[in-house]
Amino acid sequence: MSTATELQRIIDSKAAIKTAIEGKGITVGTGTIDTYAAKIDEITTGSAGWTPPADWQDITSTVTNEVKLLVADTNLTYAFNVVTNSGTWSVDWGDGTSTNGITSNTVTQHTYTRGAGVACSRGYTTFVISIKSDTGNVTAFNVRQHNKLTVRQQHDILWANISKLTNLTTCANMFYDATGNDVYCTQLESVILPTTWGSVTSCANMFYGCYGLHNFNLPVSWGSVTNLGGMFQLCYSLQNINLPTSWGSVTNLANMFTSCESLEHITLPSSWGLVSSAPSLFYNCHTLHNVTLPATWGRVNSATYMFGNCYSLQNVILPNSWGVMVGPGFMFEGCLSLQTAILPTAFANTMTLPYYMFNGCNSVQYNEGMQYLGSLTQQANFESAFASTQNIEGTLSFNSLMSKFRYGGTAGNLNLITGIRLTNPGSLFAGTSPQIDVSYNNLNAAAIALLFGDLPTLTGKTIRITGCVGAADTSNDAIATGKGWTIN
Repeated sequence: MSTATELQRIIDSKAAIKTAIEGKGITVGTGTIDTYAAKIDEITTGSAGWTPPADWQDITSTVTNEVKLLVADTNLTYAFNVVTNSGTWSVDWGDGTSTNGITSNTVTQHTYTRGAGVACSRGYTTFVISIKSDTGNVTAFNVRQHNKLTVRQQHDILWANISKLTNLTTCANMFYDATGNDVYCTQLESVILPTTWGSVTSCANMFYGCYGLHNFNLPVSWGSVTNLGGMFQLCYSLQNINLPTSWGSVTNLANMFTSCESLEHITLPSSWGLVSSAPSLFYNCHTLHNVTLPATWGRVNSATYMFGNCYSLQNVILPNSWGVMVGPGFMFEGCLSLQTAILPTAFANTMTLPYYMFNGCNSVQYNEGMQYLGSLTQQANFESAFASTQNIEGTLSFNSLMSKFRYGGTAGNLNLITGIRLTNPGSLFAGTSPQIDVSYNNLNAAAIALLFGDLPTLTGKTIRITGCVGAADTSNDAIATGKGWTIN
């Protein structure tokens, strides 16, 4: 049961609410029921499964157009930029100094004195930074580089509250600056977000490089957001996150969770609407073992490296509707634990580049829907789609037009596969020789005869069957040679 639900159940009891809230590490002292209800709202829009250390300064209370940041003196230099739709903005640095009347879209910076903040049990002192617009609405807020340093910079923001920035138009690069030598917020553990994205159109790289970011709540709707590229890239500590049920207007998911090495499971939105790009979506998510995918991916056409190096992923059932897929190369490369991948009829032989799609999937034993890989209109190259996959059992069958096909083992290490069928008579096999290489597979003479029977009649083409169980039986060779093929 969520924290918000738990507390709402006991909202009729002031004492119980106070006890429950303070049990979450949030001090409320004495007050009215409304005070405690406000705390419930802050928790609801705050951090799922995360509470701040008890001796951190509290930043849960903000006003409209205010940003509050808890920062540590482990870094002494901080710089920010704020864009407003009118007027100026100001900063209270939390150490008795402030900067006022700053022009919109102008960087302001500050240097702290080590040890001058509020001490905490983690061994550093902290400051609460309050950033506010003086008149208009804040439409963008970003970390920026301090001019005192000419190297990569670190902003040790521990906790952030932007819940009252309800007029933002972009969240892109909010906690990451790549305009020069890079600024990272590697210590950021949690963020209190607004309940809605409002007019935000981009969250690209919003939390890029926030190594310490833990679980927190996202708005329930993506609204007008179109770009989520790199939003959580390099968030090494992120273990799980609740996504909305729909991507809304989102088109780009490229690298959204790349290198979220602690991410264990995720349920993706059931509606993908306008999404067309999802390359490297979960690339290098080493502990990801469970992904709940939607029934349809609609317009998705690029999924290169989508699950690349997801070492712990064991089973995947891909959506049955997937638009026109042209870029699934390396999609499951390095998925060392992948045992089963069920491919959709939606592939419908529309892919021309299944390069290294299952490269390094050493544990794959069963793949349903292989016949849908490739293309019915263009000659697809299958030279490397199944590199290093020795444990697939049964018969692999493909309907695709082909320029080249290779699925082979090595001497002394035969692949387990007992049958391979290449059933499209329109394949031209215009690739380099051998155009078909099925060497060192567990194909007996009967299986080889079936494969020979599938061959189109061409000239100057080679099929390699070296090392197959039935290779020594030449009784069926005439089937292939009669179609103009050389047997190697």
